[in-house]
Amino acid sequence: MKKLYTGEATSIGGRNGKVVISNHRLEFQLNVPPLNNENNKDEPLQTNPEELFACAYAACFDETLNLQARLMRLKIGTTQVTAKVHLCRENYDNYQLLIELIVRIPNISKFDAKRLINNTSKNCPYAKALSNNTETEIIIVGTND
Repeated sequence: MKKLYTGEATSIGGRNGKVVISNHRLEFQLNVPPLNNENNKDEPLQTNPEELFACAYAACFDETLNLQARLMRLKIGTTQVTAKVHLCRENYDNYQLLIELIVRIPNISKFDAKRLINNTSKNCPYAKALSNNTETEIIIVGTND
């Protein structure tokens, strides 16, 4: 396998610390996510690993979606992918992620949207990495049907 790009980030201090992107180009202060979806208004400029992962997964899936549409010769409008990454606990020390992708694909039939999502799921690096160990629900919206 040929490496095309390597993203690098360093975590310092875990969930209450920070992450630094390679060469100190970008830095995020981290905070434990508010449990039970409580608002954490005291720390508006902080994020958490689940939000950062949601950003990366949404961007990668959306890019792959558009590539697959071109390869399938489908004419679609501007797409939008929203990723929700849920941190779940099965028991005291066993945490899992549950992922929802809400995919908006305008100007396409529901049938073609399902074919496109299937191809995207097979080719998106994030989807492939998670396919056997993380439950992912994909919700298609914005089609012509």
